[in-house]
Amino acid sequence: DVPDDLDDHVRRRVAGYKAPRQVFPVEAVERFPSGKPDYAWARELASSLAREGAPSRTSTSSHRPA
Repeated sequence: DVPDDLDDHVRRRVAGYKAPRQVFPVEAVERFPSGKPDYAWARELASSLAREGAPSRTSTSSHRPA
């Protein structure tokens, strides 16, 4: 379950333009044998979930520029 204050937590630690617009919770992140995350897999999954209309945590913070 995604905490309600996830957006605030992220924005206190990184610049607003670096904060994700949407978050899709997953059970596990695919990784390479080296242990590094597979970013291509993550992009494909996020695109797929967004097209399907999967539930996500969308940023509602007023910190994001218009």
